Amino acid sequence: MASLPKIAKWSEALPYLSNLKDTILRDIRALLVVPGGAPFSIARETLCYVDHLGHAFTGRSDVGGRFQDYMKEVMSRVDPMYRARSAEV
Repeated sequence: MASLPKIAKWSEALPYLSNLKDTILRDIRALLVVPGGAPFSIARETLCYVDHLGHAFTGRSDVGGRFQDYMKEVMSRVDPMYRARSAEV
């Protein structure tokens, strides 16, 4: 597994998140033009990004734990259901 330092301050995250945004736009935008919408491909890509961001957010090496923590602590700010659904991961 790649060594990814935990981002402690938002100011440290800007270059990293800007690059990640560009990558997401490049990866997912291409899938949106696929006939039928490629729903499984988009979900698979999105889950990879949640795992990656969870690693940056928590610094944890265990996939399940960092995924759940990111859903509970970050994604639930957007939609509270992510907190409840994190237990299903």
